Amino acid sequence: ETNWRYANDSKVSRVIYVNKLDRIGADFYRVIAQVKKILGATPLVMVLPIGTESDFVGVVDLLTMKAHVWDESGQPENFKIEEIPADMVEKAKEYRAQLIETAVEQDDEIMEAYLEGTEPTIEQIKKCIRKGTIDLAFFPTYCGSSFKNKGLQLVLDAVVDYLPSPTDVKPLPEVDAEGNETGKFAIIDPTAPFRGLAFKIMDDKFGALTFTRIYSGTIKKGDTVLNSFTGKTERISRMVEMHADDRNEVDTAQAGDIVAIVGLKNV
Repeated sequence: ETNWRYANDSKVSRVIYVNKLDRIGADFYRVIAQVKKILGATPLVMVLPIGTESDFVGVVDLLTMKAHVWDESGQPENFKIEEIPADMVEKAKEYRAQLIETAVEQDDEIMEAYLEGTEPTIEQIKKCIRKGTIDLAFFPTYCGSSFKNKGLQLVLDAVVDYLPSPTDVKPLPEVDAEGNETGKFAIIDPTAPFRGLAFKIMDDKFGALTFTRIYSGTIKKGDTVLNSFTGKTERISRMVEMHADDRNEVDTAQAGDIVAIVGLKNV
């Protein structure tokens, strides 16, 4: 609840993921009710679970009205797209109608057409969901079992489809070398002066990695940048893109990128 309140205060768009549906006592619909009552939020149900507890095998995608069913190998790619189980068809239709009715409120033209009997396309629905997610009108809600790699794929798709890019949110205020706000805002522009946020530090066998999100400008190996917190400068000797434990050396990075800078000393 505290983290949710902090996210509300910072106006952070979110996707809800209900995990561990293969556990004894897991109840997706109870969690949905709790989100409404305890958090005071509007969950936009995007999937329905197929099976419960140890019989949980997959989810119904309410956009495509297809079932995604995984085997028990634990491999995320081992799933089939099938017809919805017969005993879930009516419930899926009910929840899909609720999804569409909530989503189309974000676009007057699409809503008017829907009220006149024209079913919106999947792309139109996605457009409405994206707008509502960014505006915090509702929160796309998914479920699955992370340990068994069931349901995660649709969550990752939602991150791409619905959560905002840096250009979709209000720019951060600019600060001077002393950390004071200048009254201007950092525009997302690769040609602007470099500005980045170091948000995580991790030590590994190659040295300290400083994970940095670039909000504006471009940074290259060999550049010298100012740490506005310490007032000291740092030379960028190496940068890598991280993919779990794998890393890819890069020479440049620009606004919108997230890179790990190797070997910074004053962070």
